[in-house]
Amino acid sequence: YYSTGQRLAQSIHNRVLRSTDLGDRGVRQARFYVLRHTAMPAVLVETGFLTGATDAARFRNPAAVNQIADAIAQGVLDYLGR
Repeated sequence: YYSTGQRLAQSIHNRVLRSTDLGDRGVRQARFYVLRHTAMPAVLVETGFLTGATDAARFRNPAAVNQIADAIAQGVLDYLGR
């Protein structure tokens, strides 16, 4: 996240941890261009690495990918108070 995205990042992080078996890699602030040049809170979500055997296997499983996507979406809804 950058600047105003901290609460959004924390909401997504919390939901992903509660809804999946992904490890806790923490929430970090960064100055990436795509985060700084927005008119709204913005975050990047990193759920794994294709070069890691465990993560790569997870990403080949459609059910696991959908579970992660649903958790991210629910984190956004949590942020919005829904």
